[in-house]
Amino acid sequence: MQILHIIILYVTSYFPAIFQGQIVCVEAEFSRMDENQQFYILACSTCKQIFTRLYSRRRFYCATCRRSANFIPRCQFDITITDNSGSETTLIADQPAETMLHVTSEEIYDIRYTKKQMLPLANVTSQLAGKTFTIHVKKSSAKTMDGTPGKLIILSYAEKQNIIGAPSSPTPMDTAASSR
Repeated sequence: MQILHIIILYVTSYFPAIFQGQIVCVEAEFSRMDENQQFYILACSTCKQIFTRLYSRRRFYCATCRRSANFIPRCQFDITITDNSGSETTLIADQPAETMLHVTSEEIYDIRYTKKQMLPLANVTSQLAGKTFTIHVKKSSAKTMDGTPGKLIILSYAEKQNIIGAPSSPTPMDTAASSR
């Protein structure tokens, strides 16, 4: 798998047709998360088909897998990433999203739907603030309701380690000469 290192401006403005399906690596900060969003979607427990317009769990007949199934919550939300070229709102879901928020999909559903409360995001925001991350994104092949191209989807992220004074590339060592 080839991973390209590029800046957000290129990713968001100049998508070549070949980009569909490719994973792109971006170094950026997580700059904004709207606390008013749902933070979860419901999906079929059998085939994982997503139902974006429904918010309560119940038993239903899924036309995709042609079975009676339950809705299960999946963590999903929008977050803005920013680098020196600009910003882009991206989508993060499932395990990387739960890891970022430090809660499970079930807990998010309970807080947002059952208790009708906001997620406690102050700690998450402060943990992300001012840090640069290596973020792997992929362009969604789906188009939005208004026909515009899909969002960038975050597949994974890791905090970029800034090692001061480290060589830029490993220096080869002559082990034969050093053992004399």
